Amino acid sequence: MEKEKIQELIDYAVMLYSYMPTDEIRKTLIKQGVDEELAMEIVQTIDKSQRKEKKFKGTFSLMGGCGLLVLGVLLTANSYFSADYGERYTIYWKLMLVGFLGILYGVADFIKLNEIKEMNNK
Repeated sequence: MEKEKIQELIDYAVMLYSYMPTDEIRKTLIKQGVDEELAMEIVQTIDKSQRKEKKFKGTFSLMGGCGLLVLGVLLTANSYFSADYGERYTIYWKLMLVGFLGILYGVADFIKLNEIKEMNNK
């Protein structure tokens, strides 16, 4: 097959990956006229790269979110303990909120990764 056709098939399979099990994607590619070996290779490559990407994004979001949340708490504690009685101190709530949202985003990526694994193992 020519490279352009293979790239179109890969793009098509990537599009299907988010809502279709890998076995169904393989069957769909075979219906498109791809031989079984190439279809299996495309599906395995996409599955591996998508899982790796989700894991990386989830880890990055979790670590970044935890870092921002801890930084916000530490800055708030520093501001609180530096203020004398009756003085104002700063609560870095926006920083803590962004950190918390980063943690939620990372957890959502890991949940999606597990859903994809379960969908493909059925």
